[in-house]
Amino acid sequence: MGTRTEIRKFKSLAPSAQMKSLLEHSDRSIIILDSEFRILWFNSKASSEMYAYFNEEMKTGSSYWDFVERDSNKRFIRNFNAALGGRTISVQQRIPKPSSQGGELWIDGRFSPMHNENGQPVGVIYSYKNISDIKKAEQEEKEQALVIQAIDHNNSQGFILIDDS
Repeated sequence: MGTRTEIRKFKSLAPSAQMKSLLEHSDRSIIILDSEFRILWFNSKASSEMYAYFNEEMKTGSSYWDFVERDSNKRFIRNFNAALGGRTISVQQRIPKPSSQGGELWIDGRFSPMHNENGQPVGVIYSYKNISDIKKAEQEEKEQALVIQAIDHNNSQGFILIDDS
């Protein structure tokens, strides 16, 4: 970045004050990226989640790859490029946490094209929501169903419920 033309172009892609207000109150983390993966804008939810996850503070104008390892995000790049091509992509995906934190994170992500005044895609609105709790509950339900099914198959005599109250 550096030339005045690049800076003007960069600022022209950022959302208006009214749009920022709407995006700030979303239940989703929102990051707006230009075609070179530079961060144009992000809401406070995205900022706090990225800091909690990567222990790095996002800054407007920095590269998305300053926070996320590019080599392990081929799917992100593919979805990003599809959005740059004009398509909206929705995905649910598991993201391993950095080794220092362990575990995983499930997100419901959406990649949407951002158009200029001529209707040309010039960036991507990447929004996501942490759905780890939902995925954990779904897994627990599956495990409980398997236990009940195993008990049912192994018990040819049936159950007797006794209410001793």
